[in-house]
Amino acid sequence: MTDLKVKVLLVLLVIVGLFSSSMSGYAAEEELPVIDKTLSGKLNGAEKPTIQPEDDIMKIAAKAGSVYPEFYRPKGGIVIDSLSGDVLWSENPDKVWPIASLSKLMTAYIVLDEISEGDLTLDSKFKVTDDIQAISQIYSLSNNKMVTGVEYTLRELLTIMLIPSSNAATVMLSDVVSPGKRGEFIDKMNNMAEKLGMTKTKYYNSSGATAASFEGLYNPEGYDPNGDNVSTARDISILIYNFMKHHPEVLEFTKNPKVTVKSGTPYEETFESYVLSVEGNKYSFPGMDGLKTGSSPSAAFGYGATAVRDDKRFIEVLLGVGTWEEQNGEDIRFPIGNALLDKMFKDYDYRKVLSKGENTISGRDVILDDDVYALVKPEQEFSVDFSENGIKIDTGLEGVSDKISAPTVKFKEKTLASNLGFDSDKTITEQFKTNKLIPLLMGLVGIVMIMLSRLVINLRRRKNARGGNLITTVGILLGFALVVVAIYFTLEQLLGGIFN
Repeated sequence: MTDLKVKVLLVLLVIVGLFSSSMSGYAAEEELPVIDKTLSGKLNGAEKPTIQPEDDIMKIAAKAGSVYPEFYRPKGGIVIDSLSGDVLWSENPDKVWPIASLSKLMTAYIVLDEISEGDLTLDSKFKVTDDIQAISQIYSLSNNKMVTGVEYTLRELLTIMLIPSSNAATVMLSDVVSPGKRGEFIDKMNNMAEKLGMTKTKYYNSSGATAASFEGLYNPEGYDPNGDNVSTARDISILIYNFMKHHPEVLEFTKNPKVTVKSGTPYEETFESYVLSVEGNKYSFPGMDGLKTGSSPSAAFGYGATAVRDDKRFIEVLLGVGTWEEQNGEDIRFPIGNALLDKMFKDYDYRKVLSKGENTISGRDVILDDDVYALVKPEQEFSVDFSENGIKIDTGLEGVSDKISAPTVKFKEKTLASNLGFDSDKTITEQFKTNKLIPLLMGLVGIVMIMLSRLVINLRRRKNARGGNLITTVGILLGFALVVVAIYFTLEQLLGGIFN
């Protein structure tokens, strides 16, 4: 059968030529965006307002039973979809504001990047140095107890940084990535912010506490020791979006309301999460599994979180709730945020806008490999059309950043080839083995070629014509070859690869 397969392959080259005209219109499979991100917050030519009256966050909280004075209104906030990056709600999302310990999220992102590149592992161990021990003893900073010479894994350090918000663990992590060059690590933070599209973010330190507050033990070279890390609700949501896309493992560190490190050793410590809305905590929100709070005299009280419900994952950021002096904002931020997030989950659902298979869009026939969904409100209208970048679903929602690409869907143009059952995902041989129509057509073509060649021979004999025997002979041989190949692949389909 090996010789037959060689002959079959030679014949296939001829068959490809016969089918080339019908295949010429076959579009190569492309990865094209479902949603055109050129939307700039405008719908029907009018500016889309940042917030509608019925979406006022304090009214949403009050309707949910959490009534608070205007004093506790967040200085900035946003809710986005973690899949598309679409903005579902926002109020002053671009207001620049101190972010305090929310800064530690960027430190975690860079460390997880280093791990993903293979330079480190979560089980890599590092010893506490004298200056780290001294930092851990600064009373005015959030910390854990660290002792010189004790080893911590990166897994433990990330946990200690993200749950009790330890400044000592944060500096230790930055030293792991940039040993002896603390200013270089801040460069990495700012470069990453620029790369991700966090256009209004500026870092001066790795933890959110000013370098001056470390009593001379932490001085990133090239940065103002009194500099306060600043960002916006939008920028923090962009960072969390990228966590969900590139480092969702961060949720393993942030999802628990209580954690213990170094269990069974003299250095065992147990910590409770400051994110009081993490599932199982004081203001438990179903499905919330992270991430981080940020609190300081300049930042007041804020947090960045994410939650999943019914296959939807949303990201929420609130900044500047209350004041540091008054302190009630430390708790109040969570009932306000929970009410808002709950409303977003109730308001928005993924609706199927295009079905897998054949579709006609603006008079153009296409074939989709997958169903296409868009996140919309039940009463929300949308349109489907083509843009220069692909299929465009206009829901009127603004993307959080022009650096975040829309989800993509595979599609093909509907052509004669696709009508005959050709699939661009398969090789020519695979298509002959699986498409029952192809061997049938091949066999019919072969029979027709044999009959036409025989007819020509008979006509020439009657006229006693000479010449042309080579052409008719080739026609007959090629016809027989097509029939043989057709029989071969028909048996291949029926008998399940008996000739392999």
